[in-house]
Amino acid sequence: TVTADTLISEADIAKIFSVVVTFDEVMDEAATPTLAFDPAITSTLGSPDSVVWSDGSTKFTANYTIADDDVELQDITVDVTGAKDISGNVQAGYTPVAQFDIDTKAPTPTITIDSSITNDNILDFVDAQGLVSVAGTLGGAEAGKDYEVTLTAENGYQAT
Repeated sequence: TVTADTLISEADIAKIFSVVVTFDEVMDEAATPTLAFDPAITSTLGSPDSVVWSDGSTKFTANYTIADDDVELQDITVDVTGAKDISGNVQAGYTPVAQFDIDTKAPTPTITIDSSITNDNILDFVDAQGLVSVAGTLGGAEAGKDYEVTLTAENGYQAT
């Protein structure tokens, strides 16, 4: 049995991601299992930082530091090979199943400004003499995050 968190997200960057493999009998700790991810995610997880056997050599845990690879991947499988029990028997075949997803891709916000800002839809010197409200919607943004919008005029003038 393989268990892992079901989603690696942007909030998990630089944290530890653990994959726990549970065997149904006592294993030979000298025969370190190999874990292979499909699709390959070496840029997000890389090599394990540490591996440890526990629960009487029936659980194998591989710990990885999560890197930001700016990807979205679903249904990542973990294949386990190379383990042996204490009698030297090679582990039985294991059919990997989808274990987790990765979404470390930063959102790309889009801004839509309401169609009529001023009477002529142009901000000019006359408009600048008073308060001009610009309203619109922000799409593709993360909930709960603050964003700053900078408006740039054709002549290069900017307002935030």
